[in-house]
Amino acid sequence: MKVVVITGGNKGLGLAQTKRFLDDGWQVHVVARTSGDLDRLGDGNVV
Repeated sequence: MKVVVITGGNKGLGLAQTKRFLDDGWQVHVVARTSGDLDRLGDGNVV
């Protein structure tokens, strides 16, 4: 499994990249200032 780290992955371009990598089956490590916004990404491969 491929792994990617995205900073600012809960809004804007970071969110778009996060969703694309998840759709492609990657394991995504997301860094965000507020954890509440990460809940909407679901349980997929987000760490």
